[in-house]
Amino acid sequence: MIFRDLKPENIVFDEFGHVKVTDFGLSKDGFEGGLTKSFCGSYAYLAPEMVEKKGHDVSLDWYLVGVLLYEMLTGTPPYYHQNRDILL
Repeated sequence: MIFRDLKPENIVFDEFGHVKVTDFGLSKDGFEGGLTKSFCGSYAYLAPEMVEKKGHDVSLDWYLVGVLLYEMLTGTPPYYHQNRDILL
């Protein structure tokens, strides 16, 4: 499965302090390798291969983990602009 929408808003903690991932609306289940070319997710969190429409696989989720860690350290995603047209 590819989650494709990892961002701070989709990370919550349960009553024991364990991290939980929520909002699987954009995930792709039953994905058995290869590439998928669907364009989805939040604009500030799109991977370069998704923006360039080259196709992506489960490595996209690892890219988003890096983006999430970057945002936790700096306070903003690595590629961010208030104007969505400039962001893309």
